[in-house]
Amino acid sequence: MSERHYSKRGTKRAFVPPHTLAEGLWLGEDRFNRNDPVTRLHCFAAAYKRAGDTLIESALAGGGPDYSIFPIVFLYRHYFELCLKCLLIETSANPGQRKVPKEHNLRQLWADLEEALGELPRSVKDDVTDVKKLIEEFSKLDPTSESFRYPFDTKGASNLDQSRYVDLKTLRDAVSRFDGVYRFVSEVLDLQSEIDCM
Repeated sequence: MSERHYSKRGTKRAFVPPHTLAEGLWLGEDRFNRNDPVTRLHCFAAAYKRAGDTLIESALAGGGPDYSIFPIVFLYRHYFELCLKCLLIETSANPGQRKVPKEHNLRQLWADLEEALGELPRSVKDDVTDVKKLIEEFSKLDPTSESFRYPFDTKGASNLDQSRYVDLKTLRDAVSRFDGVYRFVSEVLDLQSEIDCM
């Protein structure tokens, strides 16, 4: 094996240069256009959702209490945040000035998106209402994206002050509905962008 896989002390490295391993996952940015924040956000969002889905399936198969609920909820919350930011960038009037919003508050991101999108077709009205309720639920539970990453806030108070039961199947289904709305809106915005370029 290449010396690049080992540190000076001889311990094996987990993060190695590209193309030096036969097996592994690649963190290379050249897998997507590094100048296009929409593509990058899509890739990251999909990865967080896939990881959340995998953990949910594992938890459902195992039964009983499972501490994987903390990363599951964090992964899905982060997925929502990335998707909302991606859609906000896609709605920008000037594609040359696409900047990723710095906001982490899902409620605010959703409000900004609703304002940017205007009226959506009736065919997705019910799903959008469900998504809005889901965003509201997540916002109450984790307003700053820290409740499921850390047990305590910066002042030492518990981030999750009440015991809660998370219905994993309902959560998975709600995330799936969000994903459907996200994909639909993204496709509509892509089509609108193509029409505008004609």
